Amino acid sequence: MPSSPDRGARPTAEGELLEKIEELSFLRLLNDSLASAPDYASACQTLVDLIWDEGWADAVAYVSVDMQRQLCRLEARAPRNGDIDSIGELNLQESPFPDVLEQPQTVIALGDPAPPWLAAPHDSGTEDGRIMLAAPMRVRGVSKGVLLVLVNVDATDPEEQRRILGIAATSAALALDSARADAREEFLATLRHDINNPVTAALGCAEVLVRELQDNEQLLDFAQAIMSSLESVTDLVSNYLHMGAINQGAPWLNVEEIDLGKLTALVVDRFRATASQKELTLSFRGEGTRAQADRRQLERVLTNLVSNAVKYTPSGGQVDVVAAAESTGVTIAVRDTGTGLSKDQLSELFTKYTRFHRDTDIPGTGLGLFISKVLVEAHGGRIEVTSEPGQGSCFTIHLPPR
Repeated sequence: MPSSPDRGARPTAEGELLEKIEELSFLRLLNDSLASAPDYASACQTLVDLIWDEGWADAVAYVSVDMQRQLCRLEARAPRNGDIDSIGELNLQESPFPDVLEQPQTVIALGDPAPPWLAAPHDSGTEDGRIMLAAPMRVRGVSKGVLLVLVNVDATDPEEQRRILGIAATSAALALDSARADAREEFLATLRHDINNPVTAALGCAEVLVRELQDNEQLLDFAQAIMSSLESVTDLVSNYLHMGAINQGAPWLNVEEIDLGKLTALVVDRFRATASQKELTLSFRGEGTRAQADRRQLERVLTNLVSNAVKYTPSGGQVDVVAAAESTGVTIAVRDTGTGLSKDQLSELFTKYTRFHRDTDIPGTGLGLFISKVLVEAHGGRIEVTSEPGQGSCFTIHLPPR
């Protein structure tokens, strides 16, 4: 027969059992709902709606996080007040994100006023008795999003809501990250078909116009401007498309013996019209150099390096490309007299989404050098850079012997 202390503990044990049943029920509903969501946007809204439907929140929002770009985006909220697309990207350094992402806890309470995109239209901020609960959603230690809930502590049990919010954030993080990756791959596939192909065709036509209009200076300038713009678009699209393979790890290579000199000369020739328009001297030497490499991937690397050299070298400057065979392998050096980089900038140069000279109108994604480094290292080689501000830069690719 149980003693009195055990009889006193029975309601607590029963309460814990009921809590566990409720948790499992909520988890099952959450997982089933997210699994059946047709796309990433629907999955985000499903998560928000499930918490909203519990009836204890004044407002719920899910914000995706891009730690590399230091940006975030409102993906879903409840109640659904207006068009969230009009809000656009948010600064990751603005409240409440720094406080949330720096905390190790699953759920924290914030005393700051609710941001306008979380509160209902009639709200002027966090009133007395109301707090924001925030749950950072992490996947393998990396923050992928933040779940924000505005609650009235006088009408609900904050600790209970923290528990539910923690369950939702932990369980939904991986599902949303997977849905986001699927959405990205679908977008890249659409981009490949709907943008890359017609841009490539237009670039070919522009090259023909440049050749045919050599005697018409006015029209030649227009044709060269068109080709330069199309080359920039092609570069942007190519880098974005290739990120899918890069994110899966080192890319698969189709290695064969190639004439590295001819390949490099071909890439250099593509930029002669642009260089001429900018009044740059563009030279190449090194025919006959051979290497074991993936022709397509190495062509991508060379295109990134020569494109950058031409883009960041001011009018009247010089770009020299040299391919050479050495006892330790082969090298391709791309040297320019461009804007150059400081030592601090060089330490960050090959990281994803890193861009310098943002005060210029030069387009870019900050992906080209990151991708180039990954591809060169996949060949068993390395890429090095020397640079001085105002003096120019030299990027050198080292590939192992044949």
